Amino acid sequence: MNAPLSLLPAPFSANLSSSAVDVLVDALGDAYGLNRRERSVAHLLMLGSVRGIASQLGLVVGLIDAQAREVYAKTGAANRRELVRRAVRMAAARDLADAPVAGPRLRTIAPAANGGPTPFAA
Repeated sequence: MNAPLSLLPAPFSANLSSSAVDVLVDALGDAYGLNRRERSVAHLLMLGSVRGIASQLGLVVGLIDAQAREVYAKTGAANRRELVRRAVRMAAARDLADAPVAGPRLRTIAPAANGGPTPFAA
């Protein structure tokens, strides 16, 4: 995501495509070790409320709520907004880890006055 989560208008779920949520859920799941069911619940939570999910799937709200609490407990999130915020952070960290290093490469040629190498731009 290019924009910080705090800049996303509320409700944030209306602005997330399913493929964007897939990326977020993968990053969140990898970071917190979510299993397949927990990833599915996290995906649904990012797109809608517990009541909406239960209604859409024809399940009891209590069941979805219990599964949501498991996901929140495992990720340390207190609510859906924080779950998305954590997912965005994990996805951004993953992107940064995969990004090429920018800037000049440093190499050493001579010891510095303190005995250590002196770096200079190549």
